[in-house]
Amino acid sequence: MPKIKTNLSTKISEIVSKYPKELDKSGNKVMCKLCLVEITFDDKHGKDNVLSHFKTKGHIKKTEKRDEQSQPFILNAFANAETVQTKNEFFADTTKMLIEANIPIGKLDDPAVRDYLTKYTKRDIPSARTVRKTYVPQNYENTLNKVRKIVGLNYIYLIVDETSDVKNRYVVNVLVGILNGEKSKPMLLSTTFINQTNCKTISQCVIDSMIKLYNGPPLYDKLWLIVTDRASYMLKAIKQLKDTFPNLNHITCIVHALHRVNLVIKNNNEVNELISLFKEIMVKSPLREHNFQNETGLPLPPKPVITRWNTWLLAAFYYDENYVKIKEFIEKLRDSSKAIKQVKVLLKSQTFTTKFVRLKGL
Repeated sequence: MPKIKTNLSTKISEIVSKYPKELDKSGNKVMCKLCLVEITFDDKHGKDNVLSHFKTKGHIKKTEKRDEQSQPFILNAFANAETVQTKNEFFADTTKMLIEANIPIGKLDDPAVRDYLTKYTKRDIPSARTVRKTYVPQNYENTLNKVRKIVGLNYIYLIVDETSDVKNRYVVNVLVGILNGEKSKPMLLSTTFINQTNCKTISQCVIDSMIKLYNGPPLYDKLWLIVTDRASYMLKAIKQLKDTFPNLNHITCIVHALHRVNLVIKNNNEVNELISLFKEIMVKSPLREHNFQNETGLPLPPKPVITRWNTWLLAAFYYDENYVKIKEFIEKLRDSSKAIKQVKVLLKSQTFTTKFVRLKGL
């Protein structure tokens, strides 16, 4: 078979492709990129001429210089990669610290905080927006994975509670714990904001929490117990959930039952009227509060909070223990406001003190 002759252009392309960092093709000419000179290239001695040029002192010197310049770029690339990794780790640890210490993330944007941290850590400080957008979700996923690892394939219980926040939004918190015969500390699984509170929204929160826990279809037979208060929508929701979770049992919080007893006592007792009237007398009157503390030597009365169980009883016991001093202070008041007149009449009642005795006997 006759030998096929390769033309000059093809030979030049082959030699350039073999040494792309050193050579370049310009028509039927071979150019050295480093030395910026043309290398004589013909059919007979083309390759030999190229190799001979590579061995010249000038070319060797320029090659060494090129290699020296490229080395720092490689090192910098590794250094930059390490810097990014360290930076991300620092941001993640900062986020974890803020959340666990209950420090508002917005403090990161405070100039004083940023200046202090920058000065003593010598690092870039993340903005609050960066932390909320990137690192809070990461921290949540890491924490959720820890919960999943602890739960594993154990039987579990859930604690479901609905409340309202400072913006009067309805919030449902779901906590999870394991049932393995040992004392188990419940862990927060989910916090969900809902538009309205009813059996459907509560049921959906429980199902969504189970899906989140198992990162997919829930293990229906693993949920053995749910603890809630005795609100009617809670009772109805758990009744519906028993059709989905075959082993589900339900118990209600004894503290909530005691709180309901507390409400019955509160709503049928004159002591509650005293607490309300005294609060009305003292509210928005810093001077009267100051005089009360100076004349009686007592701290200001505790203020009952509707959403904080047991606070009303604590307030009632305060008025019982300090009844005499409070009565003396009220009698000295010369203001003719309606609240002061009502509380003076109340305190003159011969049977009023027996109300405190009945409270203590409950």
